[in-house]
Amino acid sequence: MLLDVMDMGGGLVLLRAACLAAVVCCAGGGAFAQSGMPNFPTNLRSSGETHLPLSSNFMADGQSQCDSRGNIYLRPIYSRVNDSSGVVRIDPTNGTTTGYPFPKDLGPSRAIFGFSVTRSGKVWALVQQEDETYIAARWNENGEVDARVVLRPPLHMFALTFAVADDGIILVGGIFSEQAEKKLQGQEFLAVFDQTGNVRNVVEAKELETHDISSGVLGEFDMGATAATDGNFYVLQHGRVLVVSEWGALVRQIKFDSIVDNTARAIRYGDGLLSLELDNVDKQHQVHPQWLVLYAATGDVYGWYRLAEDLKGLPECFFGRAGYSFMASEDKKMKILNVPLR
Repeated sequence: MLLDVMDMGGGLVLLRAACLAAVVCCAGGGAFAQSGMPNFPTNLRSSGETHLPLSSNFMADGQSQCDSRGNIYLRPIYSRVNDSSGVVRIDPTNGTTTGYPFPKDLGPSRAIFGFSVTRSGKVWALVQQEDETYIAARWNENGEVDARVVLRPPLHMFALTFAVADDGIILVGGIFSEQAEKKLQGQEFLAVFDQTGNVRNVVEAKELETHDISSGVLGEFDMGATAATDGNFYVLQHGRVLVVSEWGALVRQIKFDSIVDNTARAIRYGDGLLSLELDNVDKQHQVHPQWLVLYAATGDVYGWYRLAEDLKGLPECFFGRAGYSFMASEDKKMKILNVPLR
């Protein structure tokens, strides 16, 4: 997914290009329904801002990520922030940047299928090799790759989801392509790997969906994953969230399709809460993002939010009850907005 960051004078406008991929869903594992849904979303407003000496004119590939200290990580497509072809970290207090360059021996940087940042700030990338194995590569704080874990999912599985916990446990999800065995084509895949690359468990196919890929187009997808401090991965699906333990067990699912008509695009975890980014498209086909915040343990609604008219952009970090950090622009320079939950 492309995240296009453009300076439009009044603030940072983030344009998302459509992705061709699969919608991942599941059935089973025990479902939680929401309670406490308000009738209308609450406006999010900034409570303060920090100006950074960085240009806001760049494009980033995919969703940004954050560590527990609020550092922002993204993959520039082209950038005045840093010349790195890998991942860039931005310190929100002073604008200092750190590059995590892509190792040339792993292939071109476009081979990165995704990156993941742990709570403590460990940066990982998922890279496909020519033999269809994957390598999960980890950078240290000096921007050097200090670990490489070889993953061997089934052949012809196209990776779409990647998340790593602080202890090095890895979650990978995707869909089988048209090159796979006939009975597998279009079927979803979700598995958890240990620190050495061995499979801990594969979520049963009956808990996932199969899609018609005969046309060669997989369609738009709702997908994302985050590793939480409660020992679980939270995987965003169409209308629900899968809760998968670090041992690969499907613990439960949280349904939200009955309470909102919007399409979920991103998931974040903070302080026992989940933030789901929703795309609300009006009659003029303009996208108005909203956020549904749920208690991770129960699926109950904590709050439903939208942007106040004077607030622009999308959140980069989510800290639970403390709210969000937004990245915006002023005079073509970046600034960080503190946006508490209300």
